[in-house]
This record gives sequence, structure tokens and C-alpha cells, in this order.
Amino acid sequence: MSSPPDPGGIAPEPPDVRRVLVVPSPDPVRLARACAGLGVRGHVVPAGGACAVVLDPESDHATAVPRLSRVLGRAPVLLLLRTDGQIGAERWTRGALADAPPAGLLLASLPDVVSTLLVGVGDAAEAEGAVRIALRPGTPSSRDGPEHDPGRPARRRRADRVVAVAVAVAVVAVLFALVEGVRAASADGSWLAVGLALFLAAGTTVLAVRRGGHDATSEPAS
Repeated sequence: MSSPPDPGGIAPEPPDVRRVLVVPSPDPVRLARACAGLGVRGHVVPAGGACAVVLDPESDHATAVPRLSRVLGRAPVLLLLRTDGQIGAERWTRGALADAPPAGLLLASLPDVVSTLLVGVGDAAEAEGAVRIALRPGTPSSRDGPEHDPGRPARRRRADRVVAVAVAVAVVAVLFALVEGVRAASADGSWLAVGLALFLAAGTTVLAVRRGGHDATSEPAS
């Protein structure tokens, strides 16, 4: 019996992989900016009323897709994956995998540009209307450690509410001090009390607003 031929130590070729996201956003520029903030690498290409995001090979889709899906909330994000001629599909919502629809039926319902990008005919950067996702300095990439802080928007909204309450309380304090100062001035003819009351009320307003905004926007202790 003859032995199998010696491969001669030649390493196997890496799999031919292409990942394309279909996002329900009609503006490729805004979507590219959002992807950059999330550390997603690739190109955004207009695809009808949506956009296709062709991920760079070094972009980790395992974190890129959940991040983008979480930001979009209810809007579904489709992940199309081609590996050595085999095509698969996933549908993500709210940062979680919803289902895996048949890739063939899904592609048939999408614009032709999506199929072209998935097959890899030509360079995504040369597609019509393509926008390169430019990561900003200091932006964590989809391959870097923990995800972005999902609680930051909630803290900003809380800060707005706290500042609004502080301003309302301060306005009430100013009005009260003004009324009391006018009443005192009418009684003894001295307007010094009015000035002092307004000064104290203004100081209270500034301190309340600054303290409220600081407390609401402070990062939680790790």
C-alpha cells in the first residue's frame, strides 16, 4: 500500500469569509459615524432604503453585531455570512440573536447590491456611495475588551432631570426671597434687605444647579 503524499508542511489556506450587515438606516454617513463610535470597522454602502455594512476581516462580528443591534433597539440587524461558498443569516434585535432565517429567501428580498457585496465581487470601498468607517482616536475597536457603557445615556437623562428640578427650586427660592425683601423694605424703608435676599437667592441657584449636575453625571464606583 502506498502512503498518502506528504503535504510538505504547507499550511492550509485561510477560509474565504465575508460578513455583511444590513441595517435599516437610509443615511450611510450617519451610520458610519455610529459604527465608528462603537468600534465597528468596515464600509457602509447604500442599499435601497437601508445600508449594508461590509465588515473588515479584522472586525470581530461577535461583538460588533450585538453592539450595533443594541443601539438600534427594536430595528432588526441582519448578519449575512459567507464562508467558503456557504451562506448563513442571522437576525438580531436589542443586542440579542432573534432567529436564523433562510439565507436564500432573505437575499432574494434584499437589493442586488447586498448579494454583490456578500459574494465579494469587487472592493466594497469602490461601491457606489460607499463610506469608510473612520474610527476616532481613543475609540475602542470591536476587538478591544469590554463593550461601550450602555448606562451613559440614562445618566445623561437623569442629569437633565436633576438640573431641571434644581432650577425650579432655585426659581421658587428667588421669588420667595424677593417677596420677603420687598415686604421688609416696605416696613422699614430699607432696600438693603432686598439686595441681600437677591444675592443669597442667586448663590443658592448656582450651587443647586452645579451640585445637581455633578451628582447626576458622576460615574458609578467600580
